[in-house]
Amino acid sequence: MLSLRTLAAGFLAIMTGCQTRESEPAAAKPGPRTVAPKPVADSRRVAVFPYDEERDKYIFRTYDKKLNKYIFQNVAAASLSPSELIQAEVVLKRCIEDYNEKQGVTLSEWRKNHSLRVYTDRQVLINLTNYKRQLVAVINAKGEKEVWVNCFCGAYKTDQPREIVMVEDGGKYFLNVLLNIQQGTWLNLEINSNG
Repeated sequence: MLSLRTLAAGFLAIMTGCQTRESEPAAAKPGPRTVAPKPVADSRRVAVFPYDEERDKYIFRTYDKKLNKYIFQNVAAASLSPSELIQAEVVLKRCIEDYNEKQGVTLSEWRKNHSLRVYTDRQVLINLTNYKRQLVAVINAKGEKEVWVNCFCGAYKTDQPREIVMVEDGGKYFLNVLLNIQQGTWLNLEINSNG
């Protein structure tokens, strides 16, 4: 399994935008270069949306077994610092690694028992490097930061959409999960059905 440092370095490599430096004119005196700070995230791949109570009320809810129904959580809008963006990516990668490990076992069993239709790893497992992300951050009732991450690939080959992408079906090309970045946990990984 990859170390936290390796994951964070990989995330920064994915998330940071490329910068070009203009060369100094030949007659210019050498001196300290001033370079604009690098952006924390590549806005073509990652977008952070503010919490919208009406739009997001179904995202931030929990299931109460005693009442046998969903309860809307008491949450407040939050922002994400650069280190919290990295932490969200680390937890997301652990979540997907866990999912892929379980799917790998299922895939192996499927291959043993069904010779007519054999799924490939590419059809079943998730490669996060291919996905764009949309994030919504909140503070939950315990004062912990939670981040809902919406991931999608394939359908949007250009810049990040200006609204949260919500689709029905689409299979593994559309997924979302609720992360608790303080606890390093995830809840409700939802991968769309194939339709």
